[in-house]
Amino acid sequence: MSQPIDYYKVLGVPETADADAIKKAYRTLARTHHPDRNPDDPKAEDRFKEVQEAYGVLSDAKKRQQYDRLRRNPFAGSMPGGGGGFQQGQPGDISDLFEQFFGGGAGMGGAGMGGAGRSGRRPPGFQSPPHELHAVDLDDKRTVKLSFERMMKGGEATFSVDGERIRVPFPAGVKDGYRVRIKARGKTIGPRTGDLYVTFRTSDEGRFRRDGMNVHTTLDVDAIDAMTGATATVQAPGGGTLKLTIPGGTQHGEKLRIKGQGIPDKDAKGDLLVEVQITIPTTLTDAQKEALRQIKG
Repeated sequence: MSQPIDYYKVLGVPETADADAIKKAYRTLARTHHPDRNPDDPKAEDRFKEVQEAYGVLSDAKKRQQYDRLRRNPFAGSMPGGGGGFQQGQPGDISDLFEQFFGGGAGMGGAGMGGAGRSGRRPPGFQSPPHELHAVDLDDKRTVKLSFERMMKGGEATFSVDGERIRVPFPAGVKDGYRVRIKARGKTIGPRTGDLYVTFRTSDEGRFRRDGMNVHTTLDVDAIDAMTGATATVQAPGGGTLKLTIPGGTQHGEKLRIKGQGIPDKDAKGDLLVEVQITIPTTLTDAQKEALRQIKG
């Protein structure tokens, strides 16, 4: 008489494990044995399917209760609900019980969870397990908003998913809409787990505007400084300040360039373009006004 697979042992959890512990163990093992991560291991897919089958049973309260009952005494009465199970004391094979129970061999050499078993037919009243409901969107989505300065510097975003800390790095100069896919961090239904998609949103703030690899900003300059020339301090897109030389005779709306202070892209950087906004003094004394008239000639 064949024995069923010990799903608790497959997931490495005790029989008393709660739903969270079972889910956490499944996610860890699913990532470890996922075929995409083990392209050179032909047995990885079998282990991955076994982990899925174990989770498919233990994550469902009703299936887990029935499974536990079968593990302890596979012939302790009829199947719940009178579903055509063995009567008390009637001989039979545990494989047959599991086939009626879970719609397949459930890891015992049949078609697996959701399969048709050795007979090729699904038992009456069989319902497709969650991993066959392909229309269900199991993917999860997160949005991370970045300030202009943080976008310029790059780094990593951190947040929590089901109590687990997730770190998602992003490059300096990341573009608005940049998306990262993290496998097996989405929603879980039965043995299936979706992916987590993290989208980075960056926006122009009042002081700066992105234009390809260049950054635009404005600077208020006194009319006299614009006429005579001066040195001004401007804020840098990535934080801190920069010195800007304003040549004499600078016109309103003229753009002055500071090289290498724009958007970083691999080994290159754009420029910072400073548009001059000339301001007119409103508190001139009579003597100052007369001096300006004399200059005008």
